[in-house]
This record gives sequence, structure tokens and C-alpha cells, in this order.
Amino acid sequence: MRADRRNFGLDLARAIAVSSVLLSHFLLEPANGTPVVRTALVFLGATGVELFFSLSGFLIGGLLLDLAERDLRPSKVAEFWFRRWMRTLPLYYAVLWAVGWWFSGRDPYAWLFLQNFHPGGLRLVPAAWSLVLEEYFYLFFPAAMLLAGFVLGRGTRIVAAVAIVLIVVCTAGRAGNALGVFHLGWDYVHTHPFLRMDCAAYGVLAACLYRTQRVAVTAFAMEWAGPALLAAAAAVVLWGALFVSVVLWPGAVAGFGFALWGPPWFVVQSSFLDLVFAGVVLTLFVTRPGSGRLSALAWLVRQCSLLSYSMYLVHMPVMTLIDQLLAPRPGPGKFALQLIGTVTVSVVTYFAVERPFLAVRDLVSRRRARAPTPAANPG
Repeated sequence: MRADRRNFGLDLARAIAVSSVLLSHFLLEPANGTPVVRTALVFLGATGVELFFSLSGFLIGGLLLDLAERDLRPSKVAEFWFRRWMRTLPLYYAVLWAVGWWFSGRDPYAWLFLQNFHPGGLRLVPAAWSLVLEEYFYLFFPAAMLLAGFVLGRGTRIVAAVAIVLIVVCTAGRAGNALGVFHLGWDYVHTHPFLRMDCAAYGVLAACLYRTQRVAVTAFAMEWAGPALLAAAAAVVLWGALFVSVVLWPGAVAGFGFALWGPPWFVVQSSFLDLVFAGVVLTLFVTRPGSGRLSALAWLVRQCSLLSYSMYLVHMPVMTLIDQLLAPRPGPGKFALQLIGTVTVSVVTYFAVERPFLAVRDLVSRRRARAPTPAANPG
């Protein structure tokens, strides 16, 4: 697999994110009977997903900034959608079809990315709930930029303004639910496309910061990368400890004023992680830690990064398939089977689906870029 022109810091973030999700799901069953460990593993999986959101927002933010600064018009937004959907949809639909065929299951909402509006039903690709949030983000964010362009013109301020408005609106919506306006269950709120569409907005703001303050951000990151990353790790661990306490010992936290700080905490529970991880992604992007010193580890990280989308989508169907065919007992052997099975299927889907469609996407984009522009006043 080619790894040229890749940023090792972002590869590392992607590898950490997918590893967190896989470890969370693979180890949950062996941790049966130990509530603290199980709850901590649930939080570990959640951190992996939120890291994915911030990373995606940072990467997409760069594309949106290019769009806003160079040529913000409907045809370019359509091209952005084409490139995003060619990146995400072919593999998703291939996995969805294959899993439905193998297990003889039906998940009609999933074909239209409506499954998050109908919680509790059969999910052929359970991890796709987060992909739903990203797809809505890809759809609505550039459209909002087009509308904002009529007022703000061009430039970074359009991207930053849309990101900030999205954060404010979604946070206000979750706050309304916490205050009893909507009466939605928290799990539903956590996956609702219109209440969590700000999931990638913090990464977009990190991209805006880097674009406008590149020299200052680079200088700060180079000098303070270590302490900043340690502080971020400590913040996530403490946030996880609070999560475990609220889930397992609600009576104990009630004595510490939970009635007052609990609802606001639920509102910003995921947003705090998105904000922290946006800073982590920006720091890793600038510093690219260790990319030239540990060649074997760097190679492994890059391969994990390349396969991350496939592994994320297929790992839970692979777990179900292994249980169905082999019924292994929980333990190291089952963990190894799940990991090997996930990597094997991911390699197949990467080369059979992801890469061919990415090649088609790039070919179409190059042909469009070379196409002659019609004269403004022909004849």
C-alpha cells in the first residue's frame, strides 16, 4: 500500500482512533462481569469515534477552506459532494449489501442513512451510526457556506462562521432536550443527525486556525507539543473517570450536586472530547511525531490508517460471523480471531472496493479540471 505524501501525525491519529474502537468492542465480552472495565471500554470506544470526527473535520476543513477561498459556487460544491461520496459510499453500500445477503437481514433505513432516526431496530452495520452524522455534515455544511457567501463573500470567515453557528445551534438543541423541551432519550440525542451535526465542526475550526495563523500555530506546537498532548490525555482520562462514575454510581455523584451540573455535562459530553481532539489532531499534523525514527512502526501505523475505514465498518459483522461459524470462547484466542478476521476482510474490501472507486473519483476529477472552460461571450 502506498504511503507517500501522507502526514504521519494524521495517520497516527487515525490508527489510534480505529484501534480504540476495535479494542473496545473486542474486549467488551471478555470483560463481562466487571462493570468498571466494561464501562471504561465503552468510553474508550466513544473516544475513538470522537477522535474520528475531529480528524475528519480537520481534513474536510482544509477542502472547505480551499472551496471558500478560490471558487465558492454550486458546481464546485457538487464536485466536493462527488469526491466525498465516492470516498465513503461505495464501501458502505458494499458492506451493507454483503452483510444483508450473508445474514439474510434487512435494514431499509440504512440504505437512505435514516437509521439514526429509528433507534432500536436491526442494524446490519452498527458502527455506521457515526458515518450517518458525517454524511449529514458533508451535505449541509457546504450548502450553508453557499448561503453564507451571499453575506460574507469569500474566505476563511465563511467556513469559521458556519462551524460556529453549527456548534451553537446543535448545542442549544441538546440543551433544550436536557431541559425537557424535546423529551428524547440521551442515546437518541447522541446519535441524532441534527443534534450532533457539530461533531466535526471543532476539527473544521482547527483547520481555520491553522490556515490563518500557520506560523504561530507551528511555533507553539513545536515547542509545547509534549505538554499539550499530555494535558489532552489527562483531560480525556479524567472525563472518562467522570463518565464511569455517572454511569455506575449515580447515587454517589448525586451528593456532589449532580442535579445542577449533570444536565450541562450531558450536553457537552461529546463536544468536550471533540474540542480536545481537534487540538490533538492539529498538534499531530504540525509535529508529525516519530515519523522518521521508527520505520517499522511508522509502516504499521500507515497501513492501519489506510485500512481504518474498512476496519471500522466491517469489524462488528466479522465479530458476528466468527460467533456464528466458530462460537469461540471469550479469551485471547477469540480476540486474535476477531483481529485477524477484521484485518483480512479489510484488506480485501480496501483493494476490491475502496481503491478502485478512489481511482475512478480521481480520474473524473482530473478530466473535469482539464476540460476547457466555455467562453464568457462566445462568438
